[in-house]
Amino acid sequence: MPKKVSTMPATKPAKNTRVTAKAETDQNWGKLTKQKAPTSTKIPTTIQQDYSLKLSNDPDKFPYNEFPIRLEYQDRDVKRICWFQCYDHFHKHITRYKVINYEATTNDVALVGEVAGAKGKRL
Repeated sequence: MPKKVSTMPATKPAKNTRVTAKAETDQNWGKLTKQKAPTSTKIPTTIQQDYSLKLSNDPDKFPYNEFPIRLEYQDRDVKRICWFQCYDHFHKHITRYKVINYEATTNDVALVGEVAGAKGKRL
């Protein structure tokens, strides 16, 4: 009996294309250790200010005894008034919200003339 002729082309046996784990790591090592160029050359700027407080004996400005520091500033079209328990909270608010023009007062003599970075006392 004659041999049947197939109409399908003969397939080649599959080549072993799997790379070993070590060889794969060696190939990708260059991609992993390449240092990326910085995406932005913008240098962050910080505004250095003297965060001093002025003494005020006006009882209407300090309705809360627990909050000896008062901050007033204009935020776009809204006038903001804030009270703080200690100097650190005041400093944190100024730096977080980038407040530039403000009036800061206190009714505690010990806090008058505080400067940036000083530890405030909590009442």
